[in-house]
Amino acid sequence: METRLHELAQIVEAQAPRTVPPASELIRRGAADIARLHMDPRIEPLIERLGNAGDWAGQLEAWEEIRELGPHLSGWESALCHLIHQGEGWARIFAAESLACHARAETQAVPVLLATLAAALRLGQHDWARMACGALGRFTNLAHPLIQRAVPALKDALSAEDLDVQAYAALALGNYGPQAHAALVRLAELWERAPEGLARHFAAVVGQIAPEADSPFLARLEALHDPCESTRAEAVAALGRRRREIAPALDRLLPLAGDESPDVRRNLALALGELPHPDEQARVRLAHLCRDGDTQVRLAAAYASIRQGEDVAAQAARLRGALRDNCRESRRLAAWALGETAQTSPWRTRKALNQALGRETDPATRQVLEQALAKLA
Repeated sequence: METRLHELAQIVEAQAPRTVPPASELIRRGAADIARLHMDPRIEPLIERLGNAGDWAGQLEAWEEIRELGPHLSGWESALCHLIHQGEGWARIFAAESLACHARAETQAVPVLLATLAAALRLGQHDWARMACGALGRFTNLAHPLIQRAVPALKDALSAEDLDVQAYAALALGNYGPQAHAALVRLAELWERAPEGLARHFAAVVGQIAPEADSPFLARLEALHDPCESTRAEAVAALGRRRREIAPALDRLLPLAGDESPDVRRNLALALGELPHPDEQARVRLAHLCRDGDTQVRLAAAYASIRQGEDVAAQAARLRGALRDNCRESRRLAAWALGETAQTSPWRTRKALNQALGRETDPATRQVLEQALAKLA
């Protein structure tokens, strides 16, 4: 077996939680003996081969056979669940996929499949990432706690380098319907960028999740109302990156100035900085964000105000002062904003950035400072 496949199995074995509470050896043996009495005789030898880590070819053959036999055979499901509880890495993976093939025992199978997907993505094992996505997509009626774990994992798979992994992950998310609402922004981006045939696939998936969203723009608008604050923040940022979409979305965006999430409010402020022609209502909301209780929201609003020609000198001074903030994320945001508005007080800005670079110890913040200074060169 390839080294990376062995590593994948080790990761799954270590990370996928054992779903059976500890029991005494006597109880375990008794349960196994009872299970054998009611097990179809075709299953036990296949389970033994499936659990034989030294026989890769035999494991693959047993996997194919046991998937075909299916849960109508007595003892099929309980034997596979037992393998998930007691088996090694690949035995657990094959057992979980076999259960998923027939949408059985989701509480046992899904955690193993999620661990498999994460490990496969990390190791670049695209074949097994596709397998895990496909298996997860067979469970169309997952309980909410499992959905909360599956959707983010599949959303991560949408960022895989392999187009087929993206397509399989999208298919699984589509099967979850509205429960996959948090993936809308990423799916909308794939819809825009994918080749024509694959774009139709992503469009169909978006339609399964949000039937009213018949364009990537409408999918992003739909995501603005997600109960998850990170999804709302992602949707605002996506709209802000597309200047042509900000004005048409303004009626939906401006109420988010009162959103409970600082990330949402910060991204809204940054988006308002890109608005080509702000109206009075947008200016009022931007002024409100300049007085926000969160430092990074105020810094984003300062950047936006400079971009819109509002209170430029005072807002530039606020950004320069934030280069001494105790929070590195705030220092980083201020440095970036000064680089993007470099034409404002260039001499003072250069001096402040050089002084900040001289005392900065955080590598990521130093990089942003250097990039900002390069824009002033």
